[in-house]
Amino acid sequence: MEMVDILTPEGESTGRIAAAKAVKPGEYVPHAIVIIRLNDGRYVMQQRSFQSRYFPGRWDVTGGGVQAGETPMMGAVREAKEELGVDIDIQALRLIHRYRVNYESGSGAHISVFGATIPMPEEGFTLQQSEVNAVRLADFDEFYGEVMYNKDEAFGRALRQFEWEESDI
Repeated sequence: MEMVDILTPEGESTGRIAAAKAVKPGEYVPHAIVIIRLNDGRYVMQQRSFQSRYFPGRWDVTGGGVQAGETPMMGAVREAKEELGVDIDIQALRLIHRYRVNYESGSGAHISVFGATIPMPEEGFTLQQSEVNAVRLADFDEFYGEVMYNKDEAFGRALRQFEWEESDI
């Protein structure tokens, strides 16, 4: 059973831990997303499982819930490893955006978005079949066009800023 830290609507810890499926209205959980850019400038997209509860079959970014006791950075590293088999050094992560989402249930999430530029994994990708159908590498414009289907303009600005800063290196 996945356990999560419970946050206030402002993102502060309540000191309470709960099962991820038992989060109550008014409670928030931490969530982490990692935007993976390869050294050659291509971005990693993953196709969500066709059995996924949310957005099945859509091309999207890597991420998920942060487990109890983890920092959002630790959660981002773990999610990349679980979903894609990719090892990302926590030092390579850069916080590029934060936002809050409110769910219809009355609960919500505080989402930390990290960017990381890494070499192409020598062994390729190892997909978590329950979460990921496929991986695709894309230039920034294609990546942006695919993953923005459920994200707001502030998220888009953060992506464009990350691309601008990384391509300038």
